[in-house]
Amino acid sequence: MRLAAILVLGCAVTIPMTATNFFDLSATVDIFVGTANLHSPDGQLLSTTNAMTVETAFDLSNPTPEAASYFLPPMVQSLVQQIQSNANGYNLPSRFSDNLQNFENATALGILISPPTLTATWPDTPASQQLYSTLTTQSVPFTITSDTGDVNYVLQDQSNDQFAQYFIGPFIQATTGDNYSGIVDVNLVDRTIEERVAPAPEPRHLLPLGLLAGLGFSWWRRRTYIGTLISRQ
Repeated sequence: MRLAAILVLGCAVTIPMTATNFFDLSATVDIFVGTANLHSPDGQLLSTTNAMTVETAFDLSNPTPEAASYFLPPMVQSLVQQIQSNANGYNLPSRFSDNLQNFENATALGILISPPTLTATWPDTPASQQLYSTLTTQSVPFTITSDTGDVNYVLQDQSNDQFAQYFIGPFIQATTGDNYSGIVDVNLVDRTIEERVAPAPEPRHLLPLGLLAGLGFSWWRRRTYIGTLISRQ
């Protein structure tokens, strides 16, 4: 009976397929965080808006986009976990990791840049523009008094690098045995915008307008009256 049990157990084991091809992946992820401070005309802080946007660019020339549909979801999940768990000892500020999981999707972390480019072209990238639009949307008229623009966060370690780097994989595709692994560079970008509510017209500025309106109405009545007298003659 023991021998039979061993045979049954052996038949149930699935031997992993040996990888037939190895693919090196390269990707760049941009994480933008920003703050907009709205002030009253006399300088008092009225409200603060915080926002985050994310975009991803992949080099999909090898492997193909079809194969990418397999490894992208686990790659994105792995990257988020590494950033939030302080992998590699970067000690990133929490503003770059809090709620990052909300940007996970089946094709990228945040917005998928198409056509893909691994070169930062801020502020002409989708996530940079989306952040600016969010920070400059207010319910009242205002003017921007200062704007830092997109500022690369410098890692607070011995490297002083302007990006964090994470290893992903290996991910082995079950049907083909192909092995996917690679490096993801993560750019961390800050932006702060100061805004001031447009001041309302002061009462003394409204008085001349009222006088002009009154004089104009009086002139119209006088002209109408004179015209009536002439017509009667």
